[in-house]
Amino acid sequence: GGPQNHMHIEPLNDVPLIREIGALAAAGGTEIYAVGGCVRDWALGRPSADLDFLLGSAGAPLAEALVAKYGGTFTRFDKFLTVRVFLASGRRVDLARFRKETYASPAALPTVEPAASPAADLLRRDFSVNALAMAVLPDSFGEVTDPFGGLRDAQEGCVRALHHESFRDDPTRIFRAARFAGRFGWEI
Repeated sequence: GGPQNHMHIEPLNDVPLIREIGALAAAGGTEIYAVGGCVRDWALGRPSADLDFLLGSAGAPLAEALVAKYGGTFTRFDKFLTVRVFLASGRRVDLARFRKETYASPAALPTVEPAASPAADLLRRDFSVNALAMAVLPDSFGEVTDPFGGLRDAQEGCVRALHHESFRDDPTRIFRAARFAGRFGWEI
């Protein structure tokens, strides 16, 4: 499509680290995106304390490469397909494989399995403003995937659930929505 489909944003913190993470992922042959709160914060013009990434493959090889380059440690959470990295600088980086979740019953803990794409992963998130991904591979750095209109909702100050089952799947999202509205002065 034309330029209207290619939204770009710039990270407002840790840019050398984020670019290096993209380069290491590219060297390892995997897709990678910054995701969630950090993308929302940058879109709103503020730096972000959280660095969360979505990968097209397992996170451990990238975690090893990061620790080799920057020092630090990492912990694998294989059941959730995630790896948490603590760099020597104290910076925390979360790496998660694209995931889909199925809820056996309302409010049950989800069963997590690999998913095929970042869009499939974004579908399991709570609100449109958190269902944003930003490419960090060198060739597509800054390109935003926004399947639910989260950038618009962020600009308009709107907390919007992604689907009708959202609060049934996870009732704690009701509290998160209220916290969001309070923190940013948004409407639910």
